[in-house]
Amino acid sequence: MTRLALAVMLVAGLLTAPAHARAAEPVPDGAAVDQFDAGALGPDWTVLSRDDSRWSLTEQPGSLRVHALPGDTYQGTNTARNLFLMDIPAGDFEVVTSVRAPVALDFQSAGILAWQDWDNYVRTGLAHVGSAGGQVIETDTEVGAAFTAAFSARPGSSAEIVKLTRTGAEFVSSTWDGATWQEASRVTADIDVRQVGLFALAAQNGTSMAADFDYFAVKAAQGRPVAPEGTFTLRHAGEDPYLSADASGAVRATAKPPMTSLALTAEPGGQLKDADTGKYLEVLGSRVRLGATGSAFQLTDAGGGKVTITSGDRHLAVSGGKLVAAPGANGLALGRGGGVAGPSPGKFRVEGYTTGELTVDTGAKGKKVGRDLYGVFYEDINHAADGGLYAELVQNRSFEFDRVDEPSYHGLTAWSEVERGGTAAAAVSGERPLNPANRNYLRLEVTGGPAGVLNAGFNTGLPLKRGARYDLSFWARRDTPGTVTVTVESGSDAYGKAAVKVRAGGWTKYETSFRATGTTDAGRLVLLAPEGRTDLDMVSLFPRETFKNRPNGMREDLARLIADLEPRFLRFPGGCVTNVGTYDPYSENQDRRRIYQWKETIGPVEERPANFNFWGYNQSYGIGFYEYFQFAEDLGAEALPVLSVGVNGCGENRPLTDPAKLDRWVQDTLDLIEFANGPVTSPWGKKRAELGHPKPFGLDYIGLGNEEIYPEFFDNYPKFANAIKAKYPDIKIISNSGQTSQGAWFDRMWQFARDQKADLVDEHYYNNPDWFLTNNRRYDSYDREGPKVFVGEYASRGNTFFNALSEASYLTGIERNADVVELAAYAPLLANVDYVDWTPDLIWFDNDEAYGSPSYHVQKLFSTTSATPCCRARSRVRTGPSRTSPARSGWAPGTPQSGTTTSRSRRPTGPSCWRTTSPLAPPGGGPAPAPGPSKMGRTRRRRSWRTPGPPPGRRTGRTTRWS
Repeated sequence: MTRLALAVMLVAGLLTAPAHARAAEPVPDGAAVDQFDAGALGPDWTVLSRDDSRWSLTEQPGSLRVHALPGDTYQGTNTARNLFLMDIPAGDFEVVTSVRAPVALDFQSAGILAWQDWDNYVRTGLAHVGSAGGQVIETDTEVGAAFTAAFSARPGSSAEIVKLTRTGAEFVSSTWDGATWQEASRVTADIDVRQVGLFALAAQNGTSMAADFDYFAVKAAQGRPVAPEGTFTLRHAGEDPYLSADASGAVRATAKPPMTSLALTAEPGGQLKDADTGKYLEVLGSRVRLGATGSAFQLTDAGGGKVTITSGDRHLAVSGGKLVAAPGANGLALGRGGGVAGPSPGKFRVEGYTTGELTVDTGAKGKKVGRDLYGVFYEDINHAADGGLYAELVQNRSFEFDRVDEPSYHGLTAWSEVERGGTAAAAVSGERPLNPANRNYLRLEVTGGPAGVLNAGFNTGLPLKRGARYDLSFWARRDTPGTVTVTVESGSDAYGKAAVKVRAGGWTKYETSFRATGTTDAGRLVLLAPEGRTDLDMVSLFPRETFKNRPNGMREDLARLIADLEPRFLRFPGGCVTNVGTYDPYSENQDRRRIYQWKETIGPVEERPANFNFWGYNQSYGIGFYEYFQFAEDLGAEALPVLSVGVNGCGENRPLTDPAKLDRWVQDTLDLIEFANGPVTSPWGKKRAELGHPKPFGLDYIGLGNEEIYPEFFDNYPKFANAIKAKYPDIKIISNSGQTSQGAWFDRMWQFARDQKADLVDEHYYNNPDWFLTNNRRYDSYDREGPKVFVGEYASRGNTFFNALSEASYLTGIERNADVVELAAYAPLLANVDYVDWTPDLIWFDNDEAYGSPSYHVQKLFSTTSATPCCRARSRVRTGPSRTSPARSGWAPGTPQSGTTTSRSRRPTGPSCWRTTSPLAPPGGGPAPAPGPSKMGRTRRRRSWRTPGPPPGRRTGRTTRWS
């Protein structure tokens, strides 16, 4: 069947399933069907978090094939990619698909989505859930980020015909047994579904699979009439979105925003009146213009927050840079499916306008903004450490990669054999290792002439710059002396070379350096050994130039971007990295899925045991706690570590209840404070001095736990907090509010923090830009007497200029409440473009380039200027339209005083004027913000300077902000 303009037909009720489809498959009568038999998706599909390299309509002809990627839609883990969505009008619906998916690992799944947003949806499909017996039909519901799951066993299944039906707030998932529908699950979800579609998710451990969808059938409700209230504009949902009227009254459509957009109001008779000119939108044949007498228009819900617009037997569309009126059956065309010639009905978003006055009282005093408000949070996510901030150029330098880190990993990941006249046999061995913490090494057997191995580095390879010096080191062991030749090559070109004479005997470290003779970002490190056996370990190549020229240091360009933010605190090491895994040290049982233990990350790098990373790769611990403290010092920032309190989170439930083991963790926490602050005469202060830093680091803050969601936290946290208060009463302790920014658990965590007299509470949220724009006053009503707020993780969902603008708006509210919000940090900080686990991110990079996102420049603007006390600003505004409530107008609290300035403005208010939100009470009571869920797995904290004035080299510019 030829692909059709599906959503248009759904609105019109004109499309039915072809007879052959109804006979072969259980497609609902009257459904629109896409059989995926064209070379491209139709115009009604959108792909959320799109990655075109991972799906195809030609790889398996007649099917949409999706190669599932790691990620999920589960609560805060909103990292799923390639969600295929189609607009539908509000109301009941039936959706059917035929899917083939070899689900064999937790939580591989593929099926149907009913979508409002990341935190409000229903999804159902074929999945593998080991705890539920293997293959199941899994039906997941998320309402306000509260997740539930139901399972119906389908043992051994790899193909299903699945249906999701909505009737009111009830959703029913079913499977087809060849004759009838068999109910799988029945759930209730009061959500505003405006899109339905398809998804495929990789396993929990990241293993992909290929899911094939043979067709997608939708039977949806008729679109309802829409009556906007207040002043609004229309945005075309395709090319040339911006509508404006020229001098003649003709309505133009442009790709760039005009100086003035159409500002319309809906009249009782259906006319659309332009607020600027007082004229009306009218249809004259195929033309649409502003005139003295208006035509009557009907706006109809088309799904996805969009409308179609008709006048009589004509529909509005955009064609040739103009708004036009085209004929069509019942005012609608059939697009590629046939019908009357001319442009298909356009879909438009109705966006509200704000009009009014802004009054700024320059004489009034606002809250003083603390100099320590802005900092950064670093977590090893998106390869932020190895292959990122850590300047090491060799990937898998110690041959410790393992499938426990990532299923495709093995000891020779990133390594391959090279033969230059001889033959090489490379294998990973653990016989007589370098040390008990570094058990794997490369055993290289060479026969004949030179042969060896090469390392591919990260991204496209090892980056070298002409004239720069690079430090090479490795550990080697040979029975007989011989020379190991090392080169960095790209194709037939060599960019650096060194020859190292290896002595006969046991493990010995060898070091040399070379200067690059050219520039490349695709180098390969080649090691050629002489005949015989050569054992190699810890093969390392570092640029001599690191940030502050530290050995084992940070990549200079990335560290410089971070330093340019002038952060006042550095929160580390996570995040989910901090509190996921087992509790015993590596020395006891060599477990490779350990929770982060700071003592394992200090000392010689070859003695730091590698570990899995929660985000699906390996951690070398080249950046350990000593390097974190040192980096914070180099940034002029306070170090702000966060430690586990023996309660796993981020999807794991593995609380530490053994009293002896818990006591060890409490002692480790106290030892960390001694390591940071103790005199050189103390055991851990002495250790710090031995590492090269006799002066205390001056630790003032510590975070206990990260996004805790299990009740064992209430038992374990006091043991840590009480021990710290008893021995180090000046240390400020940071608790947290869990994984969400509202709700019963959020309130319980806040009350617990008050009861425990925590100094700060760490809040996390990742929401849409409109949430940030509408929640500027979130902290206005927070309790001023209880713990202060640490906004440890936040970001609007996206890296566009609009996302950055919404964040800037929100930061003015944080500054206005600087008496209760002490610290704030965007998250995540870093993302390697080729190893993305989470978006959005502040700084993007590959192996030799880096740049800041628009959000980075907003953070820099706020963090590098010391704001004076905020001025008071009052606005008298009228906003519109709202689908569910009338527009409101009036003065904000307070009345103008002397020394005021007033300006008038009218502007669009943003993407959707239909959305409404329900208030929830914040800590301390009072009016509440619209709810916004948090993400799992990251945290940040803040620190204050103990000496007056900024640290050396910090700029002290003064800025006044209105909020």
